[in-house]
Formats: sequence, C-alpha cells, structure tokens
Amino acid sequence: MKKILVILILLACAGGGWYWWKRSHKAVSSGEVFYRTSPIERKTITQEVTATGTVKAIQQVEVGTQVTGKIVKLLADYNSKVKEGDIVAMIDPETYEASFAAAKAQLVSAKATLARTEASLVLAEKELARNEVLLKRGVISDSTYDTSLAERDGLLAQKMGNEASIEQAEANVKQAKTNLDYCTIISPVTGVVLKRSVDEGQTVVSSMNASTLFNIATDLSKIEVEASIPEADIGNLKEGQKVKFTVDAYRDTFWGTVKQVRMSAKTESNVVTYPVIVEAENPGGKLFPGMTATIAVIVASEENTW
Repeated sequence: MKKILVILILLACAGGGWYWWKRSHKAVSSGEVFYRTSPIERKTITQEVTATGTVKAIQQVEVGTQVTGKIVKLLADYNSKVKEGDIVAMIDPETYEASFAAAKAQLVSAKATLARTEASLVLAEKELARNEVLLKRGVISDSTYDTSLAERDGLLAQKMGNEASIEQAEANVKQAKTNLDYCTIISPVTGVVLKRSVDEGQTVVSSMNASTLFNIATDLSKIEVEASIPEADIGNLKEGQKVKFTVDAYRDTFWGTVKQVRMSAKTESNVVTYPVIVEAENPGGKLFPGMTATIAVIVASEENTW
C-alpha cells in the first residue's frame, strides 16, 4: 500500500512538471509576452538622500561638583525630571562649614586689629599736634617732634596693612562660603536625568576639573538627529529641507527639518562625510537619546506630475 502511494505521488509530481514545461515552452515558442499594467495617474515624485543617524537631546548638560567630599544624599536618579534650581545631591559639608567659620573668625580678628590701630593713630595725631605747638615755643627738641611724627606715620602705614588684611580675610570668607555652597548640588536646567555617575556614600574628588555627577537633557519634547552624509550628496542639502525618518523601536514615520549642515568633514575608509543636524518634534516622548534613525532628506519634489 505504501509503495503504491509513493508511486502515485511521484507520478503526480512528474505530471505537474511536464505541464508547467509544456505551457512555458508553448508561450515562448508562440511569442506570448506577459505585462503588468496600472492606470495612468498624476502623483508626487520626490528625490531623497538617505542616511543613518543618532537621536540626541538638543542640549545635554553635565552637572558636576567643584569640591571634594562624600555624597551624603542623592535626590535624583535615572529618568528623574528636574527643574532649574532643584537640589539633586548633597556633599558632606562638615569640613567646609569649619573652614567658613575659621574664615569669619579671621575677618573679625582683622577688623579688631584695625580698630586698635585706628585708636593708636588718633592718640598719635593728638601727640603730634601738641609737640608741634611745643616745638614752635622751643619747649621740646626737634628729635622729640620727629619721634612723634614717625610714630604717627608708622601707624598710618600699619592701618593700610590692617585694611589689606581685612580685604584678604573678606576674600577668604567669600571663598569659604562658595565652597560650602558647592556642597549643595543644584540642577542648572530643567530636563530629564539621562545618567547618574555616583552613588550615595561615594567620595568624589575634584582636582583640576569638576567631577561629573549627572547628565541632564533639557526638554525632550524636541530632539535632534545627527546623521553623516557622503560628500557626493552633501551638495543637495540645505537648511529647512523636510526630513522623514524611522527608528527600529516603532513603525511610525517621524518628520523634521534640516537645522544645520556642518562643514567639519570626517574621513573613514577613504569616504568623506559631513554631519547634518535634523531637528524634530518628539510626540509623546517616544524618541530616546541614542536611538538609531534612518533618515530620508527630501531634496526635490514635484507635485501632480506624470
């Protein structure tokens, strides 16, 4: 029974193959040609330049610290929405509070020293005035008068030094207060935290450059796509052209415009490309920084044509 079934299947396949060959041979020998047809109608014809690019935030700000210390509190995390002026982290302020207090004490001491010098100067001025009268009367010698004059002048110089010390102390207070304020990390912009580089309890060290704590992207209702366009196509691009693009995460087609055609060329494998910046709306915040976008820049379009 199985042998008969196999024989029947083979006969069916052979018959089908023979029928297909016979029909094709007949069509070729008879000169029969097949056409695909469609109605003639007017359409919009466009010329496009295609490329791939990366979705980016229009502005991305690095928030750092200019002082060294332990992170005692974190008030923002990945994807946190922050406003300008919000506190996002705190550094242990104990050391800087002590420095601020010491600077203020130094300023008080410098002011007290100036007050003592000014009191001595008032006395020296009076003594000099009396000796000047006595010198004219011949009661005292010139050396006595010169001594009182030198004492007055010395106190004047000491007063200038005291005033300079006060200025230095005020500068120290200002610097200490600034360092203390730096212990409170605030957001300089309104946006979304893309990256957090520290953990609570971690010690950050600030040397020549500020240590980065957060990366914050400003309003993501609009984004940029940075694409690399080959030199063969760059001459067709200009600001204001419409751009459509897609990302792998969605089936939607997004629209934007060419914001900037940059002149900073880049060469890779003997291929010269130029960066082109596309600005687009981000409806519903669907587009995330870092997504790969396939763009098509409409460089020419003819509407209602054959």
